[in-house]
Amino acid sequence: MVALQITMDGLEQDDQQIVAGHPLEALADGIHFDPGARYEDHQADDPAATLGLEGFITGPKPEKIKASDEAIQQGIAHMNKQRDLNILVSLGRGAVMLLMLVGVWFARRQLKATQGKQSGEGK
Repeated sequence: MVALQITMDGLEQDDQQIVAGHPLEALADGIHFDPGARYEDHQADDPAATLGLEGFITGPKPEKIKASDEAIQQGIAHMNKQRDLNILVSLGRGAVMLLMLVGVWFARRQLKATQGKQSGEGK
């Protein structure tokens, strides 16, 4: 399978049709794969074998950058864990406040009901 992608920023609609039409169709039509054919030159210890598309464009990452990327990923994971803990603490505090408010509301309601019964008995 082959996927083609082009960027046509700044081109007018007619120019985009010209670029996307015939040249890409001709290129795509020229790509053929033999059924059952394999990449026969592949060697597992070949450094290029582990590269993705980015690696083929920019080259393999230096060890310093790999270590830096790992440290950044660990830092992001730590920050996400800390954020989640902060959210849980905030939710817990909110739940306690809600329970307190419901308790105060219920106590006031009970007090009003008791006072209403007492004033009704006095009449």
